[in-house]
Amino acid sequence: MGIAGWAALLLLLASLLGGYVNIPVVHFPEAKVLEVAVLRRLGESYPVLVARDWPGMVLAVNFGGALIPTAVSIYLVVRRRLLLPAFFCTAAVAAAVYFFSRTVPGLGIVVPVYVAPVSAAVAALVASRVQAAPLAYIGGSLGTLFGGDLLRMPHLLSLGSPLVSIGGAGTFDGIFISGILALLLACLALERLEAKRG
Repeated sequence: MGIAGWAALLLLLASLLGGYVNIPVVHFPEAKVLEVAVLRRLGESYPVLVARDWPGMVLAVNFGGALIPTAVSIYLVVRRRLLLPAFFCTAAVAAAVYFFSRTVPGLGIVVPVYVAPVSAAVAALVASRVQAAPLAYIGGSLGTLFGGDLLRMPHLLSLGSPLVSIGGAGTFDGIFISGILALLLACLALERLEAKRG
């Protein structure tokens, strides 16, 4: 992938632990916060959204799900000179993630966990089999951030969530699993190279 094995494992661990760290960026005091309450009628339970007395919504950036993957992706693009294939992979993953992501009032933006890794692997293999591992990481990370979070920004104020985190909760799983998938692709490519040499 262009990164030493121990460094890649450290980055994955840092991403995993950093997923619990949200850095507040903007506060929207006018945004209404919703919560799910259970309404009981005639022995039946119904989930309903009710307004909550909360001082607005906070937009944050997740350290492990946004900052670390973005920094690593930029490093890989520059070091491996992957601007055009990285753009292709990022755009392909962003389109897939945007299509499959949903805004859930009171919760945030939700993306099925398999969408980013699978689309990143396919796009990376189409773009370059030799550079598939770094491209899977770049496309999976940046594509998920763009498609799942940044392109859905206009919906943020209507979500009703007290905290909306770019790279957090709903998109973090896809970013993290894309990193693991990129490592697996790198290992497979290394095994094939060694098999050819040996």
